[in-house]
Parts: sequence; structure tokens; C-alpha cells
Amino acid sequence: MKIKRKRRHSLKYIFVKYFIFVISSFLSALFIFILFGNVIIKLGVVQDPYILEKNEELLKREIEKNADFDFSKLPSEALYALIKNDEIFESNMTKKEQKEALHIYFSKLSGEEIPIFYNVIERKEDICILLYEPKIRYTIPWMEKFLPDFEVLILLLLAITCIAEFMLITLLFSRKLKKRLSSIIELTEKIKEQDLDFQAKRTDITELNDVIDSIDSMKEAFKESLIKNWSMEQTKREQIAALAHDIKTPLTVIRGNTELLSLTELSDRQKDFVNYSLNNIDRVELLLKNLSELNKGKNIDKDLHAVLATDKFITQIGEEIKALAIAKRRSINIINKLYANIYINADIDLLNRAVMNIVSNAINYSEKDTDIEVDFSLADKCFLIKCIDKGRGFSKEDLKKAKEQFYRGDKSRSNTEHSGLGLSITDDIVSSFGGELRLENNTDSGASVSILIPVADI
Repeated sequence: MKIKRKRRHSLKYIFVKYFIFVISSFLSALFIFILFGNVIIKLGVVQDPYILEKNEELLKREIEKNADFDFSKLPSEALYALIKNDEIFESNMTKKEQKEALHIYFSKLSGEEIPIFYNVIERKEDICILLYEPKIRYTIPWMEKFLPDFEVLILLLLAITCIAEFMLITLLFSRKLKKRLSSIIELTEKIKEQDLDFQAKRTDITELNDVIDSIDSMKEAFKESLIKNWSMEQTKREQIAALAHDIKTPLTVIRGNTELLSLTELSDRQKDFVNYSLNNIDRVELLLKNLSELNKGKNIDKDLHAVLATDKFITQIGEEIKALAIAKRRSINIINKLYANIYINADIDLLNRAVMNIVSNAINYSEKDTDIEVDFSLADKCFLIKCIDKGRGFSKEDLKKAKEQFYRGDKSRSNTEHSGLGLSITDDIVSSFGGELRLENNTDSGASVSILIPVADI
């Protein structure tokens, strides 16, 4: 059994077909109006042009044969001029029209052609120049009074019909063309969303298929590039994870030996060296922890997020903040501005990590004798966690780059323990909740770091 393939056409064929449709519709409209006019005439709504033409011939004969013809009985649209001895002696024309009538008279004498609406009638004693173009009139009085001339009305209706047909045909063709273009639009939208596992749909237009083939080729190249980048990124993450794991083993041995050394009898100078070593071991462990968090980065599993009650979270994080404040010998005020419990979609451990990061930053970048404030409130249908310090605030460059990995800001306000990963990790965590991390300077002094997480619909 043969598979019937859809016949394909070029855009030239489509537009020629459209042109033919338009011309055919115009000719059809013209034919219909001619038929309509004949029906109107047969019904007696307007005068019959054939009778008018016959009456015109009878009028010419009567003027020619009757020397005493009463020209006042001519139809209102008829104009005449009687000429004798090459001069007009009687007429209902204007001066300009009489001048034209004399020109017609002399043209006739010289054997030249004259306009069809002029008639030169030779009578016994004079010559009559008759300008008469019979108009088709309505036989019904109210139509004659209110409607335009029959010829004008027909032309007007024909024009309106042709315009309506043109608009209708254009609309139908544009819809068909838009339907065929939808394949290209759908293709680009899928590529935009990085959904590259699909089969491009063909149309019955050759040129559009050429465009689709080009986009499809670009999609395949883009897909290969993404797969290569994803593979390289995964390899890099695995290498970093392996490296961090390999460093932890000797680091644990170094810590153990250093702590054992600290238990022996040492001089004050030796104790200082041991304590210095332990502090730097702590720093290395913190850097490894940050590196591990960064390595997870955008791969935070959103499926692990659950509906979290804010009262439970505020209680838990409050205890951790108080413990940090005691350890760092700082004053941290925790203010809960929520009047009722609300719910968010988040992972409590990750959110704890994010909040502790911004609180740690506030401690590191503010003076020891200044207070830090952590507020919990509701703003724009979001759970807002705001950490306010009285430090130097953010520079313009900090506000632009503080969320970037390894950015350490102004050296004058940085300390050596700052790895430049805290806000980057926090931003990744908050983004995984569908939230936003905002950085801003206070109006008086210091800076504010805010975490906004949308309230869950439950």
C-alpha cells in the first residue's frame, strides 16, 4: 500500500493562488451586480435603459422634423443650443457650455469626430446642438428623493462588496499562513526552553520547510553542545567532590596529631604555634565545606522541598543565631513581626544554612560594638527574613557582584576568612525555593540582606 504524501507548494504558488482568488471574487461580484441590476430593471424599480435610449432617438427625430418644437419640454438634464449663421440665437447652456457647443458645431462642419454625448441635428432653418445623457431614474418616488443615482448606488455597493471580499479572503489566507508558521514558532519556543527532544513538524510550503530544516540543524548542534557542556560540568563536579574527599583524610590526621600535640607540655610560644595551626585547620575545613556546597550549586533537588511552618523554623533558627551571637560575643536582636503562622515550600536545613550565611556576613562586616537585627515578617505575599547591620554597607561594585562565586569585595572591608562563597550559595538555595535574595544599603548606615520566599498555597 502506497503512503500518500502531502503535496508541497512554494510561497509563489500560495500568493498566485491568493491573487487568483481575489480577482475571481471581484469578477463574481461584478457578475452578481449586473444580474441584480437586470432584476431591478425587470421588476420596474428603475427605468429600462433600452426604453430611455429609444426615447432619446424619438426625441432627436422630433427636434429634426418639427421646426416649432417646444424646447421647454426637454428633460431637465438635456442642454441645447440653436445655431444660425454660425451664431447661437437660443440656448439653455451657460456661456462656457455655449462656447463648447460652437466648437462642436465647427468640428462637425470640418468633418472631425465629436464626443458621443453631443448630437448635431440639422433642421430646416437652423442647427441644434443637443447634449443629452439619459439617466436611469427610480420609478418609486421616495427612492428618487433619498437614494443617490442608480449608477452611483450600484458602483458604491460594488466597491463595498469588493472591499469586504478582499478583507475576508486576506483574513482566511493569513490564518492558513499563520497556521503553517506555527510550526516555526513552536520550534523556537521549545529551543528557548531547552526542550530539544522533539521532532520538527513539516508544512506543505517549501520555503518554510527550508527554514524549519535550518532551525532543526541548529537545534541538533545546540543539543550536542549542551550535552558536551553538561558532561564536562558533571565531570568537574565529580573531580571536585573526589578532591575534597581526598583532602579531608590527611586533614583529619593533621588535626588529630595537632590536638594530641596540644595535650603535651609545651612552651607558650609552642602553644601559640599549635593554636595557630588548629585555627588554620578550621579555615581549611570551612573552605572544604563551602566548596562542597558550591559543587552542589544549581543541582539542589527541589523534590526534597516540603511545606514548612514558619513558627517552627523561626524557633529553630533563633536558637542557632543566639548560639552564634554568644560564640562571637555579639548582640543580635531577633524580631518576629508575624501575627500568624504561615507556610512556605522549602527545605529547613538548606534554609537554615542560607540564614546563617547572611547572619555570619553581618557579623564579619560590622563593628563589634554594634547591634545586628534579624526580622521575620510578611511582605508582598512572601516570607521575609531581613538581616540588618551597622557596618560600612555595600559599594556599588558589591551590589552588582556580591552574589558571584569567589567575589570578596573591597579588601579594606574583607577578612582573610571570607571565601567569597557565602552569598553565592545562599542565592542558589533561595532560588531553588522560588525566592529572591536582595542586597541593599540602609538609609542611615550599614547594609540589609533580605531573603524572600513565596507563601505556599495550602
